Amino acid sequence: MDVRFEREAGDLYKELTNLGFAHEGIPEELGGSWSFINSMRWCRKQAAYEREHNYRQQVQAASTATANTTPNFLSAPSSNLKHESAHDKLRRKRAINLIHSRKKRERRQKEEDTLVEERGKFAAENKRLLTEHTRLKRLWEEATASVSSLGLPI
Repeated sequence: MDVRFEREAGDLYKELTNLGFAHEGIPEELGGSWSFINSMRWCRKQAAYEREHNYRQQVQAASTATANTTPNFLSAPSSNLKHESAHDKLRRKRAINLIHSRKKRERRQKEEDTLVEERGKFAAENKRLLTEHTRLKRLWEEATASVSSLGLPI
């Protein structure tokens, strides 16, 4: 396993482009424009195109076959969701669930990152307040000692 660290922002991006990766193929976190959501959109678009292309090929093949029989695929094109096959419905549902799951994970990760950041801020503030408390307590003790040495009541 080869682990790489950036010395300066953009080092990994430069290295990936030098290796021949396109900007569109590098994740957003490293400076590229690839994201899971856009990838899933492209996959859906490509699948729709391929279904339509396959449907047209089937229609052309059927037109050269006997004209008396109507194949099942002609009565239910894949673009019509009412007549979508169970397999296509399952695939579509899984793809949608995948997108929703990914978005939910990303949302949870952002929430967790926000909470970790807030925790760090609160820890720093707590440390500052404890230091201030110690300083004020020492000053109070010095003041009470000074007043006591003068014989005045506290």
